[in-house]
Parts: sequence; C-alpha cells; structure tokens
Amino acid sequence: MDHPPGTKIVIIGGGVAGLATAWALGQRGFRDVTLVERETKCFSVSSGQNAAILRHATDSPATRHLTRRTRDLLHRPPGDLCEQPLVDGRGLVVLEGNQETPLPWWADELIADGSCRALDGAELREKAPGFVREGARAWWFPHSGTIDIVRLGKSLEQSTRKKGVNLLLGASVQQLQVDGSGVVNGVKLEGGKVLDADLVVLAAGAWAGSLGAAVGAEFPGRPTRRHLFVTKPEQRLDPQQAIIWDDAGSFYYRPEAGGLLFCIGDQDDCLPTGASGAPNGTDPLVVRAARRGLARRLPDLNNLELARAWAAIRTVTEDDTPVVGMDPRVPGLFWVAALGGHGMSLSLGLGDLAASMIGGDLTGDPDLEAALAPDAPRRDWIPQRNWS
Repeated sequence: MDHPPGTKIVIIGGGVAGLATAWALGQRGFRDVTLVERETKCFSVSSGQNAAILRHATDSPATRHLTRRTRDLLHRPPGDLCEQPLVDGRGLVVLEGNQETPLPWWADELIADGSCRALDGAELREKAPGFVREGARAWWFPHSGTIDIVRLGKSLEQSTRKKGVNLLLGASVQQLQVDGSGVVNGVKLEGGKVLDADLVVLAAGAWAGSLGAAVGAEFPGRPTRRHLFVTKPEQRLDPQQAIIWDDAGSFYYRPEAGGLLFCIGDQDDCLPTGASGAPNGTDPLVVRAARRGLARRLPDLNNLELARAWAAIRTVTEDDTPVVGMDPRVPGLFWVAALGGHGMSLSLGLGDLAASMIGGDLTGDPDLEAALAPDAPRRDWIPQRNWS
C-alpha cells in the first residue's frame, strides 16, 4: 500500500497501539490524522493496567522482532519523544524447560546477538533469592526491565500533538462508515458526528473485533483476561531486584511500590466491558490461587499481604502474533491489534512498522509483514508444548 502524507487517517484507540502508530505517522510527515479515544485520557484501559515488563524472549518470530526493535527504542528513544530511557536496567531472569527438553525457540537467535546468556545455580540464587522455581534452565536478559508506562504514554501523547495529530478524547466510535462499494471511508461517533477518512486504523484493543465484524472483516484475535496482584510494601524486599519470570510454572514477579507485582499466568476468554478505564473485577478463585502460589514460590517472604488485584484484558491470537496490515476483505481498513500480553514490549516497534506499511515504505522484511497480516496462517510455527 502507498498512502502519501496527505492521506486523511482516523485511528480508533488511544492505547499504546493507536498512540504509537499516530506518533510514527507524525514522524513521517502525516498531518491529517485524528486519533479517537473513548476515554478522557489515553493509556487508561489495557495500556495502563499491565505489568510494564520489557521481554523479548518470545517464541513467535514476528513478535520477537518487534520486541527487540522496541527494546532499542525504549533504551534510546528519539529526541522528539523523550530525552531519557523509558525502561530501567534491572534485567530479567527467564526460567524454562528441563535439561532434557530442546532449547526454546528464541534461544539461538537471542544468544547469538548478545541479548541473553545462561545462568548457573549460584547466579540464579543471587538474582532470585528464595524463589522456588519449576523451570530447570535459567537465562539472563540484561537489557530487559520495567517500562515507565506513565512516561511512555505522556511522551507519546505530547510528541504526537506537537506533530499536528488531532487527539479526540472522550469520543466513542459507534460504527465504521462504508460507501456503496463496501469501502471504509470514515467513522460515526456516538451522537451522530461522522469523521471522513481515506483510511481507518483499527487499534481499539479488545473492541477491535466487534467493530470490524460489523463491516464484514474477520479478526483472528479474541479478548482474554489475566489477573495481576500487588502486595503491600515490605522491608524484606529489594526494590532493585531483577524481574523473575518462570515460564514452566506460569509465574512472574517484580518489585512495585515497595511491594511485589506478580501474576500466576491465568487466562480465560472474556467479553470486553463497555464502561470506563476501571479495571475488571477479580475472580475470587484466582485470588485464592494467587495467595497460595505466592506462598509456595517465595516461602521465605511469608505473610506478604495483597494490596490490590485486578484483571487486565489482553487480545490474543492462536500463535501469539499481533495483527498488523490492511484487511484483505474490507478496503480502507488497517489493523493494529491483538498485541496479547506484549503491548508495552511491542509498542514503539509496532507503531513504527505500522506507519511504514501505511506510508508504503520498504520495511525490508516481507516475511514479517506476511506473518502479521490479518489473514496469515496462525499456527504454522507453533511449538507442540503444554504450558499448563
């Protein structure tokens, strides 16, 4: 596709997918761009309710490419975005497998480029004191860390506004507009106002699928929810400790506000709520399981108390790969959706790629574009593993 900078574009969604795409379009000289967000603030729904962990150890090759690109941009953001790094340098430990299982799909590539190295038992005990692990192999990712999502969101919004992009906040899209030949040519807002567009970018997170389906688009993602927990502050915790992520046991944790943020890896299908940016309610069964899991994994830190819990919505695909590109059935509709649990890790790289594709730039990687396409085969590379 080749849309010149004069193209009139409407982006639906003020989370990280929409805002990063708007920012990257602004960098390329696009000025007739309007971003529509239902909430009165950007980053107020899923993008503001996640674990904020930068991780590029992912099995999906396309996801891994985008997270590595984002890693570099977060550590060295462009001057027009932010003058300081947007991620700290605490590092990440990933545990997986056992000594008999093959190496993970990401291992060879990330070892070769210096992104990670194996940890021995003594190093692991130093980085994760008292942690009861399930994964037998441990890997150290020194360039991973906790993303400052508040500053990332503000930086994206401020830079996007300076580039002339119009941010229309507190406005809800009722439906996509199509002309007589089935081409999407704008959006209709609640209240009846219509915004005309040459291209509509659907970056509405969990709500993207229903908006697209109404005009005949097929979306390969599905909304799911996952619980996150934060404990009360505790003096025994090291606020500078690395992030620990045990894939084999579906458990991760990191320091947060003097306590621990942690997750037990639950995931179930859900319908997106239609109200506001308030987090979804929690499942009491999952909360009880989380308390048990925390006590079992970190027995030395007995009696940690939960301060809060919430359920974050994540839109996933079967192969854990986002959906980016023109809809093959509905002209005028471009998807930036299904970021799964990788939204912050994908953020800047995803927006940059989407803007390149919209502008007709040569990305240099047609295989990447093909893997992200809305109609891409979704299980071609999936490893046959049981992560339960």
